[in-house]
Parts: sequence; C-alpha cells; structure tokens
Amino acid sequence: MLLLVCSSGMIIGQTDLWVPTNAPEGGFIFSLARDSGGYMYAGTSQGIYRTTDDGSTWGLCSRDVSPRQEALMVDPAGNILAGG
Repeated sequence: MLLLVCSSGMIIGQTDLWVPTNAPEGGFIFSLARDSGGYMYAGTSQGIYRTTDDGSTWGLCSRDVSPRQEALMVDPAGNILAGG
C-alpha cells in the first residue's frame, strides 16, 4: 500500500508536491488527519494508525472502531474523532 502526503506550503518553481511514504499495514486508507503537533493519522479498514515521523513508520492507535473510517479528525485536546 502506498500513501502520498501533500506539502501544506506553496513551493515556487516545484511541480512535485506529492511524495511517496511508507503506508500503515491496515488495509485501505479512507481518511487522513493531522493534529496540532504535526502528527498524521490514517483511518483504515483495520483501525487508526499514527505516524510521528512524516510517514516513515506507522503505529496502530486504535482497533476499536468501525471497519471503515471515512471521517477522521483530532481535536485541540488530542482526542481522535472517527466516523464511518
């Protein structure tokens, strides 16, 4: 599985804004969210995964969620909100 991450800033003179990263081992990715600390979360068919190193490695955060996470966000307190 391949996950692509887009740069949030505009880079003048660069056309490639998507870069390949390692993807979480959780099946299909349905949603992505970023928290205030810059960590990225992926809602997958197998649970919610988090990366703290811009997608190089992913760890399972929660498996106790519905099988399809189509909406994912992290509130200012750090709570992960997911819906399918």
